[in-house]
Amino acid sequence: TTQLTIVFFFNDTATTEIYTEQIVGSVRCVQETGINAEYMGNLFQNWKDMQEPQKEQQQPGAEVPNDLENQEGYDVGKPIKVIVKYQDKQLLETEFSQQDVIIELKQLLGESTQSFLWTSYHFEYNQQRINEYAEIKTYCEDKEEIIINVVHDPYNEKNARTHVKKVQEVIQDPSVAQQLISNQLLLGQSNALKGLQDEESKTGEDANKESSQMSSTFQLSDALNCDLSKYPLVSQEKKESGLKREDVRCLNYICYSGFNPPPPNRKLAGDLFYLQVKLLEGNEYHITASSFGFAVNQSNSKYFDPIPQPKAITYYSLVDLMSHYSSLFKKQYQILFSQSPSLDLLTQSPVNTFIYNNKWLSSSEELQQHDWNATRTESFLQNLHGVDPSSLRDWNDEYQSIKELPKKDLIQRLNSDKLMVKVLNDFVEAAIEGAKAVVDGFVTPLNPTDKPEEYVYIYNSIFFSLADNTIDSYRDSGAETIATRTMTNYDLLNVKILHKRDIQELHVLNTALVDYAGRRIVAQAVVPGVITSNQKQCTEYGSIDEGKNIYCNDEFKEIMKKVCQLFSIADSIDFVDEKAETHNLAGSYEIKGIRGSDRRKYFIELIRLLPRDINYTAEGHEHLCCIHRPELVQKFLLYKFTEAEAINQMKVQQERAKQQKEGTEKEKEEQTEDTQQKEEEQAESNMLKLAQKYKFNTCLYTKAQYVLTESHENDKKLLEELADFVKTKVIPSLVQELSTNDISPICDSKSVSEFFHMSGISMRYLGEVIRQCNSNKDQRHVKNLLERVVLTRTLKNIMRKKMSELNFMQIPKYIGLVFNTIFSSPEDKSYLEGLENQEDIFKQKETQSQQQKQQGQQAQQQQQKQEQEQEREQDEVDQKDKSKKKKKKSKQNQKTTGTGDDVALLAQQNLFKVIQPQFKLETVTVKPSELWNEIVHIAKKRYSHEFTETLDKLVFQQKASYKYALLREVCLSLGIVLKCRDYFSIHSANEQGQQRREKKKEEQAYSPVFRLEDIVEVRPLVKYIDHTCEDSLYHIDYAQKRLYEGKVNEALEAYQTCIQILINIYGPAHKDIASIYQKMAQIHLRIGNLEEAIFNQKQATIINEKLYGLDHAVTAQSYYKLGLIYFSIKEIDSAFKMLFKSLYIYNLICGENNLNSVIVLMNLSVFYRESEQYQASISCLYEALERSIATFGEESAYLIGCYQGLALAHYEIEDFNKSIDYQNKCISILKKYFSDEDIKVKDATMLLNKFKSSLEDKKKQKLGKPGENKRPFGSNKPQKPNQQKDDQEDAGQLSQFKNEQRQKERQLLIQKARAMRMSQKQGGNLRPQFQNADILNYMYQNQLLTRMKETEEEKKE
Repeated sequence: TTQLTIVFFFNDTATTEIYTEQIVGSVRCVQETGINAEYMGNLFQNWKDMQEPQKEQQQPGAEVPNDLENQEGYDVGKPIKVIVKYQDKQLLETEFSQQDVIIELKQLLGESTQSFLWTSYHFEYNQQRINEYAEIKTYCEDKEEIIINVVHDPYNEKNARTHVKKVQEVIQDPSVAQQLISNQLLLGQSNALKGLQDEESKTGEDANKESSQMSSTFQLSDALNCDLSKYPLVSQEKKESGLKREDVRCLNYICYSGFNPPPPNRKLAGDLFYLQVKLLEGNEYHITASSFGFAVNQSNSKYFDPIPQPKAITYYSLVDLMSHYSSLFKKQYQILFSQSPSLDLLTQSPVNTFIYNNKWLSSSEELQQHDWNATRTESFLQNLHGVDPSSLRDWNDEYQSIKELPKKDLIQRLNSDKLMVKVLNDFVEAAIEGAKAVVDGFVTPLNPTDKPEEYVYIYNSIFFSLADNTIDSYRDSGAETIATRTMTNYDLLNVKILHKRDIQELHVLNTALVDYAGRRIVAQAVVPGVITSNQKQCTEYGSIDEGKNIYCNDEFKEIMKKVCQLFSIADSIDFVDEKAETHNLAGSYEIKGIRGSDRRKYFIELIRLLPRDINYTAEGHEHLCCIHRPELVQKFLLYKFTEAEAINQMKVQQERAKQQKEGTEKEKEEQTEDTQQKEEEQAESNMLKLAQKYKFNTCLYTKAQYVLTESHENDKKLLEELADFVKTKVIPSLVQELSTNDISPICDSKSVSEFFHMSGISMRYLGEVIRQCNSNKDQRHVKNLLERVVLTRTLKNIMRKKMSELNFMQIPKYIGLVFNTIFSSPEDKSYLEGLENQEDIFKQKETQSQQQKQQGQQAQQQQQKQEQEQEREQDEVDQKDKSKKKKKKSKQNQKTTGTGDDVALLAQQNLFKVIQPQFKLETVTVKPSELWNEIVHIAKKRYSHEFTETLDKLVFQQKASYKYALLREVCLSLGIVLKCRDYFSIHSANEQGQQRREKKKEEQAYSPVFRLEDIVEVRPLVKYIDHTCEDSLYHIDYAQKRLYEGKVNEALEAYQTCIQILINIYGPAHKDIASIYQKMAQIHLRIGNLEEAIFNQKQATIINEKLYGLDHAVTAQSYYKLGLIYFSIKEIDSAFKMLFKSLYIYNLICGENNLNSVIVLMNLSVFYRESEQYQASISCLYEALERSIATFGEESAYLIGCYQGLALAHYEIEDFNKSIDYQNKCISILKKYFSDEDIKVKDATMLLNKFKSSLEDKKKQKLGKPGENKRPFGSNKPQKPNQQKDDQEDAGQLSQFKNEQRQKERQLLIQKARAMRMSQKQGGNLRPQFQNADILNYMYQNQLLTRMKETEEEKKE
């Protein structure tokens, strides 16, 4: 890694941050995707490219990329200017390449505000209809400009329905109109996001108004107290969401009429369908949709007359028709499109929240949006769970065809990447909808006679299967049963690697893993011909019956050898089938090779492409799914290569020294050139030998039966060496990196798992990592974080298993019971432990409401009794007449019922008898003791970790912020969405305690923290194939190289080109775009272009919040950096606003005690001090000190900066006693890690002496008498009256002198920062775990030194 040090100057202060960026090249691919960049034969070449500068390549962004120079006969052609007109009016003017297809014009017209409702039209060129699927060069005729006219066609039923659907979408959702306006702006601008920079940038007055409103609603106390009630105030996306549906309402409803479909005679007359519209004025109209447009007919709700009304006009657009009949509709529709879009296109870009999984809270506004909507009802009734009946898609053919597209030039590669991203995203959406349909029982299984857990489904051309919910081990049940979750995870990981490598003639299936309501559904594209034929006929490689019959095809074997070379596994293993025949395969026979009906070669079940982890080898099949990750294999090979290379270099240096002693100077030069070439050749040969030596046998310690050879013992030793490498090398380095926390933000379960996987460690080693953290007291914060991860993952496994067995009606009850058990007090746990029917705790509110209803009914009954008593006196007179009438009626009834119709009456009674079935649902119970015992068992069995404390004594039970962090991680891991309200705040806890005491006195029932209405939704989670653009990686690497060379402008141009490429492929909202914006912001900040820095950092912040959500470490870091940039341009209020948000997010996702919140508090203290709010600055320092002690201990080096800052702050307010105390504590910690002769200790001692001298001077000043005519020191004369004016003049001269001294101090600070960076590169004696603390220490020392020099100069003058 290369560390880049950036210094921010804030008047008299300087804050230094270390940004760690990975070196360009293959290492970046390895860290992001886990792909072995150039395995074995190409590994040395990548390593050599890392060491030597690459040759100059053509600058990216040019019209002809670098790989077209060697191609012969290829002509890209000039761009063609295309003008689209309608009725002699220009609609669109754009440029296309000669290879573009004309149908792309329809996509542009569909994104325009003028033509987005057009669904039935064609293009004409020179008054002749053109083919929409032809290339533009077929009509350009060597012209630089062509004019294409749009001509409308009569409607058919499909086009008319599409037109109505678009009208419904734009009327119901104002964001659609905002997106169309944004697209309209894009059509006239070359730069997609830069065009709105003027609207995005605000004046200083507007920013101050916003910040003042924010400061009045969200203060520092709100950021420190983790309270979900402040969550909507922090979110920036809610404020910039634009128009709402309530603001712009065009009509009451528009839906299809009940008279559909048209009768045969009207269908022959041209009627397509009928609509029913109710306008805002209250008028209701029935509309006939015909081939020529829309017209109001003479029908009503009871009478059908589809003939248009007299003098009715047939409009081609439905909007024009409703505008004619309703002035309110016309006015509201104009308002809908007259509003300017929100601050940026990013706020309106759609994002699939299921892919990013960034939602676990639902606001009250979202819950109240469900109003009466006829259009939504129609779409719900027509829902086919992702199936488009008009055109069924062949997912496998689309995926394979795109991978086979030519990629010779940049345009072809970009088109291929764009199509691949679209297909993958569409497949993920279809897989999610299909998985929900499978779980909901909408799809019938193909094998209904088998066990329910073995069901397989085919829906929407996707093959769905279930995964086993094994929670206590990593067992493999065999090929006859279903796969486990761990097997599916590793299978998808290998599919991603092969998708990235794109080996010729090798085909994998598009795969997605969907977790929904506790069930794991595996979605795969269907191999053509497999369903209709026998599996034995399709299988040409491997075995489908656990080695009984083994197939080996030479074509498949050659492809498999390339895969074995990529994964460094054995490519020649002999197997024996049940017929005693020997088969030589590359890899394990558990990998199946299938030839589809399209003659493509498919490989499935790829879990055995990775070696077994023999650290987990139990009897039976308990740990057969424990395999190593590909990142670990690559790290092991690099480690072995560096060892071998170091030994060879030692030998070469010894030989070179002997040769140089014997030869002359000329001979020495010739020998050096020859030796360099020999070294390169020898290194390559060593690498090839190493590749042949280290090949892992993936059949070891598995169920596969193979023939033992001479290399069997060597294969075992190699696996043992790899297993030992994990425990002795990788895990200790991982623990050290976790303790420093100088890398990417690691604060929750997801970030920890990503960091583990990037290091090559599986999550089953959590217990081993925690045990190594226990040996060091400075790493207890890492231990607390990892224990929270273990608890989160065990709860996820337990709840997922139970949710898969329950009915949907019981899932909210189970979730509520688990949360109430985990997050309740010990008294409540004991109450739940003794409760027989725990579901009764959710019925308390219902019983209370029923009691109130009963009381109201009793009051009404009393009033009725009083009224009846008053009426009795009047009814006594008529009692005799009533009795006579009753007798007559009874006689008449006896006459009618005495006939033979008794049987018919009884039949009618049985026919209309009410059926009330009794459902037997299992009662949901969660005992706290049983739940904790299960947690302890699974944590020990699955993660090798033992909880030494009880549930109530764990760290997360101490404060509300820790509870929110655990609650958030559990909800995100299971897809649970909760109502956004306060659950664990201090005030709510006190109120709950008082209520419980009152309830105990009154002997009332227990009130749960989580209620049934708090569980809003259970969302599906998905794992999928993420496609990366190689051209964007090339531009990023090119920009980083130019940046290291000091060519800033070229680096910015390369970054901007990369953004345009990514926007073209992924859209404006993507994680790579956000990271590039952050890099550009830092570059602009370094060169002093602050406006551009703020713009780019804002763009990055908006994208990160949109993708990852508000409560994410990446979003918090974006707000933090934006606040620092605001502070550099003196916008103090905006800086406070951003840092408050960052602090709130860190407290919510990490808990209070974490390094990130400490750094934010330290910067807030600097902000307050610059604003002359010294008391608030000291409060922030005290809070940072308290959190640092709770996080790292009382003797940690991280406390140096806090103590030094407190000493400086008290020195500024002339509280010298406290400054001396804190400085002594700082020195005592420094001496534990550094010697007395170290510069840091000497500087701290000098500061302490200065504090003591200042204290003595203050005591001496107290002895003197106050007075205006006090004589100056060394003079017998009193002070003159005009002395004050002279002092003011001297003060002006002093200010100039101070500014000069400050500039000198800043230059010294830059030099020392550079020296610190060079010492870190050269391996100085600065320990890495104390880098942040030393930077803060150094910062405060320089601040204090400048103040001391100023005071000394003032005294001298």
